[in-house]
Amino acid sequence: MRYAPGTYRIADLVFEYQVSRPGLGRKHLVTLIDPLRDSVDLLPTLQAFVESDSNRKKTATWLTVHPNTVDYRLKRVEQLTGLDPMKPSGLRRLHAALIADRLEARRAPVDERIS
Repeated sequence: MRYAPGTYRIADLVFEYQVSRPGLGRKHLVTLIDPLRDSVDLLPTLQAFVESDSNRKKTATWLTVHPNTVDYRLKRVEQLTGLDPMKPSGLRRLHAALIADRLEARRAPVDERIS
């Protein structure tokens, strides 16, 4: 999950722990971001936005694009998913979907990842 190696308490990772539980809920979370897979820029932009604590200027700097480009991409995320990453309620669900997606990708057999 890109955390530094170390010892963590469940209270530090409660959200990630709960999302990491396999099952129907996690599979559904992954489908929330499926519409973003056809664009090479939308998932990396969303991930950077989450990792920057919703700071669009920091996101733009990390991606070496103009902040307006970040705004445009986040609007596209909203249009494609129906979830607004600029609102806490939308960002929480999208963040959970990104975590679930990363965990599902780790579980997939090698031949599934290649296709």
